[in-house]
Parts: sequence; C-alpha cells; structure tokens
Amino acid sequence: MTTHQPGICFVFNPSANGGKAEKMREEIRDKTKRLWPHRTWMETEPDPQFWVHLAEQAKNFDLMVACGGDGTVHKTGSIAADTGTTLGVIPLGSGNDFAMMNNIPESPADALNLIAANHLTKIDLIRCSGDVNGWCLNTAGIGLDGLANVYTNEFKKTVGRLGYVLGALKAIFKTSACEVVIRADNNEPEKKLLMMITACAGKREGGAFIVAPDADNRDGKLDLLTVSKMNKLKLLIALPQFLFRFPENMKEIRHEQFQKVELHTAIPLHIHIDGELAGTKISDLKFEVHKHALQIISGPIV
Repeated sequence: MTTHQPGICFVFNPSANGGKAEKMREEIRDKTKRLWPHRTWMETEPDPQFWVHLAEQAKNFDLMVACGGDGTVHKTGSIAADTGTTLGVIPLGSGNDFAMMNNIPESPADALNLIAANHLTKIDLIRCSGDVNGWCLNTAGIGLDGLANVYTNEFKKTVGRLGYVLGALKAIFKTSACEVVIRADNNEPEKKLLMMITACAGKREGGAFIVAPDADNRDGKLDLLTVSKMNKLKLLIALPQFLFRFPENMKEIRHEQFQKVELHTAIPLHIHIDGELAGTKISDLKFEVHKHALQIISGPIV
C-alpha cells in the first residue's frame, strides 16, 4: 500500500510589507524544508508571467501556500480556486485581512504549525465579471474605496500601515458622488447617487476598516456596502467609526446581503480587488457569490 505524498508549493513574496518580508526568507525557507523535504519553493517576480507559470504548474500541487500580503494571497488563491488546489497562508503583509478573517495566526511559526495540522475548510468567493474579471477572496470596492486603494499604495511605501488611513483621507477629498444603476438578485434596477460600493466576503479591509460587520465567508451570501452622497465633513466623521465599529447610525451608509449584484456607473471608476488595483475605468460590473468555491487551511472556526 502506498501513501500519497501531497505536492506542496510555497509562494514567497520578498517585497511584501515594503520589503520587510525578505528578512523572514531564510527562516521560513529552512523550516518548510525540514517539515516538507520535497516541497517546492517559488519567489514572486514583477513580471506577470510568473503567475501564468504558477497557474500552469498548479496541477502538480495539492496545496499552495501564499507567503506574503493580501495581494499575494489574492493571486495565489485565485489560481487555487481555478484549479481545485487547497490554499494555505503565511501572513507577511501590512494588512493581512484574509488571515484575520480565517483565524490564521500572524506569527509565521504559528502559521506553519497550522499548515502542518492541515485543518481544512471551504469558503465562499465572489466572482467579478464585466469590465474586470476574476475572483475576490475578501472585498472588491469601487468609487471612494477604489481610489483610496491607489493613494494607500502610494503612502504605504513611506509610512507603512498609516498609509491606509492617509489614503482614505485623500480619497475623501478627491471623490464625488456618481449615478449608479444597481440590480440586486432578481429585484428591479434602482438608480442611486453613490460615492462608494464594496462587495464583501469578509468583514474587514485595509488592515482595520470594518466594512461588513455581519459578513461570513461560509454563508453563501454577498455583503454589499454602499455609501450615498454625503458632504466631506460627514465622511470625515464616518471614517474613524469604520476603524472601531460599523457606522450604523448614518442613513447614507447601508449594509445589505444578496447573492449577486449588477451595476452600471454613469462615469468610469477605480476598482480594487483584495487591496490590489484592478482597473481605473470601470462602468459595468457584476458581483456573484460562489459558495464554498475554495478549500483553505484555516484556524479554528469560532
């Protein structure tokens, strides 16, 4: 009788968290080699062809482990979802929202122990289609949310995690309301004047901002956050509330749950998917939840 030896690939991003992840390279590489002597080790490259190559190789692996921030998790997890491969995570980024929502320890050593324990669960993903296509593992946002991502990535290069707040502040002063036609599930289309639309599988984005307090990435529902037109002062008041609790007392900020949402914007907008800029001229978009689309190694579900 032969025992199947799972093929494991560790996808390490040395540029994660402003390059700080590179300091962890030797420790993680050595420990993974001890635990899984035949594991594959790959390091990300700026060339997009790296991810094409990884997708081609994915059939050789039972498990792919993203070692980096939410961007690395997004790219590796998308390939895992497309190929039926299990996803593991060693969080090395500045935000690490995916790790938080799935109870994956921040400590690389503890995360490796969790991977060795092989606690499997299946989670929901959001499929984005239209002017941009792909999987969303946590949140996808357009309008203020998408523009904030652009500025955040600029600020993070110099101020680290503070960049999330500074990026949001700058976006508040640069964003105007946009006419959006939304059709949720099989309801009639509605025309709204919105500043921000975020589709959520998880509760948090940007390392701290609570955008969907009731989100559960195992319930088969898509949580939708919308922010209607409001003045800059009110937006500034709302911003810190997202850091501590969802601002339920503001009528312009709504949280609803659906299976799918289609939208058309009067003007093209920026979009981020899992904290990565995915487009700058988005007008037509569809979000649809896919229940249990990805198997992952997670911490205990509480």
